[in-house]
Amino acid sequence: MIFIDITKYKPSKEWLVKAQAVKDLVKAETDYRKKLEIIEKHKALWGELKEDLRSLSNNKCWYSESVDASAHSHVDHFRPKGKVVEKNKTEREGYWWLAFDYLNYRYSGGAGNVRKKDKFDVIKNKCTKEEDDLEDEVIYLLDPCKRADVGLLNFIENGEITYSAELADWNKERVIYTIETLNLNFNMLIEERAKVWKKCNSLITDAQSILEELSTKQTVKNNTLFEEKLEQIAELKDKTKPFSAVAQSCIYSSGLSWLKQI
Repeated sequence: MIFIDITKYKPSKEWLVKAQAVKDLVKAETDYRKKLEIIEKHKALWGELKEDLRSLSNNKCWYSESVDASAHSHVDHFRPKGKVVEKNKTEREGYWWLAFDYLNYRYSGGAGNVRKKDKFDVIKNKCTKEEDDLEDEVIYLLDPCKRADVGLLNFIENGEITYSAELADWNKERVIYTIETLNLNFNMLIEERAKVWKKCNSLITDAQSILEELSTKQTVKNNTLFEEKLEQIAELKDKTKPFSAVAQSCIYSSGLSWLKQI
């Protein structure tokens, strides 16, 4: 998962005008089914923002950090627009008033969005109407637009996402729910993350060996090699790269103080 500050993005004035017009139509309709029909009729609107949202993350899925140019990507409604399926499988009306609110959009790879679909569980202060305060909702799903949420995910050597042992039980529950809901431990994702971890760990091992040599024998060649390894490690954790959070976890797990400069 990658942190995206969506508040720094704003669609064109033309798009905002069109979205507001449809919002007004949906709000004016009192029949819930007809509200959904209006939303469905104008679904192309959020698709118009897909490329903008993609560019905010350098083409990476906000949930998985993967990049697959051949896969069909989605504009996900973080809070589902039509209906909501809760953990106990019960259903309720969705956040229809957010269907054309760009702040509710997340750029998602197909695997995650298909699995997520209408799943969205709230443990406290459930919002059921437009006037309710979304910031008061206590939700299970981690949000890539919340820096603190992104920090709850932890990666391990085999490529899996898990939680840190020091997390409180509530946050562990949130991590587990998010992994399952977004299919974050999908086999192909695990394999790609493991490759990044392996590459990063290999570079760290090489760099550590060079550093140990430098402690007893200073040479221009070794200094250059060390700098090259640092550069390669830094590139893996660059936020524009796929699975950069995996590289960051690998670096952190090494416990090596000299990596703090990366």
